Amino acid sequence: MHHVAGDSSGAMSQAQTIPPFEQVVYEFRPLPTIKPLLRYAGGEWIPDDGEYDLAFITNNFCFYIDLPYQKNILWSWCKDGDWRAYVKAHPRGNAWHYMLREGTKEWAGDWGRHRHPNTRAGDSGMSKACNMYGCSNGRGVHFHIGDETIAAGLVRERDSKKILTFPDKFICMYGCECTEATTRSNAESPSGTAT
Repeated sequence: MHHVAGDSSGAMSQAQTIPPFEQVVYEFRPLPTIKPLLRYAGGEWIPDDGEYDLAFITNNFCFYIDLPYQKNILWSWCKDGDWRAYVKAHPRGNAWHYMLREGTKEWAGDWGRHRHPNTRAGDSGMSKACNMYGCSNGRGVHFHIGDETIAAGLVRERDSKKILTFPDKFICMYGCECTEATTRSNAESPSGTAT
């Protein structure tokens, strides 16, 4: 699918601070309500010891970082947390708002996501949980405005330890400023919604 945006050149300061996804690996800790049994540890799947990692397993559930599929999409947000909502200014009324890398105007397609260490750790966790329990489910930490794990400050770049934060200003690729996306409380923000 080929999507082209209007001018979002002044989109926001955070657009410059998120490196291209192929150049950074993210690690995280699950939310305190989630009690992981195992952590990835480079594919060794050791008992959780409280360290940050790329993926975690608790029972038949895997938690991982779910990176955007498109090269230039940094953040997304779904109007009212409902993918069926209609946004007049978007092609076909698509409810999803996308914030692109500064200076870009289109999604730009695949960037090798399937080979990325974060994706591979999530795939490994799903497979491990399935082998252990006969089935597996998963939930990614998404680059969606309002994601609970990002909001809690539990996601960081592995090498620099820089904490991942939401943008101060969300400018959609279709030209609208999504103030609702950046001003909603974490409790009301959409997280884990359909992509």
